Amino acid sequence: MKKLIFLLPLLMFILPLSAMGGICQKHSLTDDEISYVREMASNVDEETAARFAELHENWYADASKDYKILLDSSMDARKKLPQFKELVEMGESVLPLVAEKLMDEKYLFSQIIFMAIIDLQYPGKYSDKYCNLSGQERAIALVKDWVKQTSGNSN
Repeated sequence: MKKLIFLLPLLMFILPLSAMGGICQKHSLTDDEISYVREMASNVDEETAARFAELHENWYADASKDYKILLDSSMDARKKLPQFKELVEMGESVLPLVAEKLMDEKYLFSQIIFMAIIDLQYPGKYSDKYCNLSGQERAIALVKDWVKQTSGNSN
């Protein structure tokens, strides 16, 4: 028993992390939600999808080259790029494409596009709703909420 006492500090570190895993699981998408998002994204007309893909790719690329954006701790710094306004102006028709991007962790910042589009129709809808979540948890929560709202599925 005395030999194992050195493990106690390690366990005190690991146990909270494993509990956090349970919290994060609450913010993961089900297979049905993933299928729904992909189906909705595939239904966006080709021209709109191509324009969105181009703008989104350029938005991400330009942000990764701008040291002011990279050093800013706020996601909102990316709103200053010209592609952001164009992406938001594409409106609700691109929400399935944004939701699809949010399923990939490398597109975490796409949630500001999502929230800006929603905010045009429902001002303030997401201003405080997910403020206590990490960025990735918030991205998944936004997708889950959108799926629930648009699919008519109350689960």
